[in-house]
Amino acid sequence: MPFNGDTRLRSELGRDEQLLWSGTPAQGVRFRMVDIFLVPFSVMWGGFALFWEATAFYQAGVRVSATPPYITGSEFSFMTLWGIPFCLIGLYMIFGRFFVDAAARAKTAYAVTDRRIIITCGNSVQSLTLNNLPQIELKTGANGRGSIIFGQSNLFMGTGWPAWGVRGTGPSLMFDGIAKVREVHTLIIDAAQKSKGR
Repeated sequence: MPFNGDTRLRSELGRDEQLLWSGTPAQGVRFRMVDIFLVPFSVMWGGFALFWEATAFYQAGVRVSATPPYITGSEFSFMTLWGIPFCLIGLYMIFGRFFVDAAARAKTAYAVTDRRIIITCGNSVQSLTLNNLPQIELKTGANGRGSIIFGQSNLFMGTGWPAWGVRGTGPSLMFDGIAKVREVHTLIIDAAQKSKGR
């Protein structure tokens, strides 16, 4: 069944909760500014891991051929097994993370109601109440698209990388690559002020 963000969001609304805005993130594979550093690092990591593994297989007597038998030798050593996880991590960092991120955004939807911020991703739901929002950061991009970050931002948000060593003071959620981001930001600020005035 195709993902329907609007239907998914409406199923999360409480009684008498009014939907002010809904949207979805930019779709497809995305490159971010931090990838200027992450891509070379991941290529170096992955390249070294693959070189290590190829060397370990060669020293273990395993040979790969284009003609039958395709693989000869079966003397696997500890070093050949040791390198496999690093190769998998390297391939994820080089290619996989982009597709994992794109797949997550394909089933993500955002909403602003008169009570809270809602982010759904598949069966997962996260929300922040408007009268207790953390700091809000606005990042604008091309064509009116941009991101709104709730809480402390970090370089790894939206890249498919874990935020190793990044400590925040509260929840960090994001409306990632939404259209008309300035209008949505203004809407959130106004809705938060009205919520505090009740």
